[in-house]
Amino acid sequence: MYSVTKEFTFDSAHRLVNGYQGKCRNIHGHTWRVRLTVAGDHLDQFGFLRDFGDFKPVKEYIDQHIDHAMLVSQDDESMLAFCVAQGQKHYRLPGNPTSELLAKHIYFLSRQHCNIPVTAVEIDETCTCSARFAP
Repeated sequence: MYSVTKEFTFDSAHRLVNGYQGKCRNIHGHTWRVRLTVAGDHLDQFGFLRDFGDFKPVKEYIDQHIDHAMLVSQDDESMLAFCVAQGQKHYRLPGNPTSELLAKHIYFLSRQHCNIPVTAVEIDETCTCSARFAP
């Protein structure tokens, strides 16, 4: 079995809502590190499992929509209203914008919209904390 991994970084802010009482209920930012992994047992005619250039559409999507955006839960109505009223770049997620949810979101984004058959997505929120989604 072979695997290849492509890594990207982006910056964004978030806060956790829906009754979360920890310090992450406050707006704060991170330089997030994303690792997309593709695994398989066959190489192509050039000896690649996947050309690293194939990951470019995912990076472009992240740069355009998520980088330097406020990651906002769809339930965070006050933050959504603020971002819209102030013309702030934001990216809506279906729940608390945790590393776990973001890893799952980027997994499906990569597979469905960018046609990259990732097998796992890992997100580092800090240099000591990460989450991985690999169904």
